[in-house]
Amino acid sequence: MNTLAYLIVLTDIIVLEWAGHRGLAASLTVAAALITLWVLCYPRGAGAHGVAGARREGGEVKVYGIWYADYSDSSCDSRVFSVREDAVAVCRATGGSLLEFNVDLPLKGKEVAMRAIHPGESVFWVALDGGKTEVREEEGSLPKDSDYLIVRTLRDGTHRLVLTTWATDEQHAAKIMSERRAKWIALGSKVGRPNQHGWRRAQPHP
Repeated sequence: MNTLAYLIVLTDIIVLEWAGHRGLAASLTVAAALITLWVLCYPRGAGAHGVAGARREGGEVKVYGIWYADYSDSSCDSRVFSVREDAVAVCRATGGSLLEFNVDLPLKGKEVAMRAIHPGESVFWVALDGGKTEVREEEGSLPKDSDYLIVRTLRDGTHRLVLTTWATDEQHAAKIMSERRAKWIALGSKVGRPNQHGWRRAQPHP
């Protein structure tokens, strides 16, 4: 019960005591009005437990998921539940296993530093081939000084360019690739030695 609910209950007691001296009808009328107000104001559902409806158990906020074990095809249900009983019901109906997750635990060590690196950005892989741009978001982080442009010369003499970079979204990543390509061409389209796969690092580094 939250603070507002306590205040409403306390008000109930005070007002009912006052109304008790003015007859049963008045008491019942006031009681009905205050009970209705309490029902309307008391939080239910997601808001009753705080963060995204998650339950607080033993001081920790938890949410629940379902895991389906099937060797290489194992997967996790796309739904996340704030009520444990709902997740258990899904497990019983589908044969899944219950997962419990703690919400918003404090970051530790390197995690704190990573939180401050490129806030609001993710790592994107971008490829430019014959005017066609391909972009996809990558998992994890990007090592320092590894966002160099690499080039591969195709059989028709054109170039395929690849770049892994920090960006806010796919459009931003494609824009960074376009700018890096333009700068590379302006610097003479130079490349370094090819690696074992035939890729060359753009030189100088834009």
